[in-house]
Amino acid sequence: MSLRYDDPAKEAASEATRKAIDEMFDLALRLLEIRPSTHDGAAALLDYVSGAEEPTTGEDWRFPDVDENGRPFHLAMMKHVSAALRPIPAPDPIFAAIEEHRRAYAEFLSDCSDPDDKFETDDDALNVADHAAAALLAVEPNTIAGAAALLAYYADYTTEDDTYFPEDMDGDPFAAVLTRKVSRALSKIRKGDDHDRIS
Repeated sequence: MSLRYDDPAKEAASEATRKAIDEMFDLALRLLEIRPSTHDGAAALLDYVSGAEEPTTGEDWRFPDVDENGRPFHLAMMKHVSAALRPIPAPDPIFAAIEEHRRAYAEFLSDCSDPDDKFETDDDALNVADHAAAALLAVEPNTIAGAAALLAYYADYTTEDDTYFPEDMDGDPFAAVLTRKVSRALSKIRKGDDHDRIS
């Protein structure tokens, strides 16, 4: 059964639809007011607005045609995300290197047949742990937070015989190489950089 044109319920339904659309558009415009603070946030925002509500037709009723300044909504969103991305620092690669070494050494320890003899273990696991340690020295932190995390990680997990952190390829102690690396990194910090970046 359909509603007649003079049915008051039809006008009420139309008014409710208009209000729902207005509210939806208001929420959409708020997306232009919330600036992403991470790369993941910016990517999520672009992914959300780029996914058409009706993939087969490309139609999308979730967003208004234009923003409050009359610019096409999707172009305004691109401009918005672009402006937000400029000051977002790239992730410090040292954090990933630390986690990879933590994972590799945990796997190495789990393969030890004798907890008191860390070299009674699978050669592959030992090689993975050694490569992870080498990678830790190959990656230079580019933020103060990254440099601090590297120093703290070494201080927290090293042992008296430095089993966690073997010598480098030139035979230098891990601690010596690490401290030189952190010292070089910190010397590159630019004074007054809002994002604590190292150039």
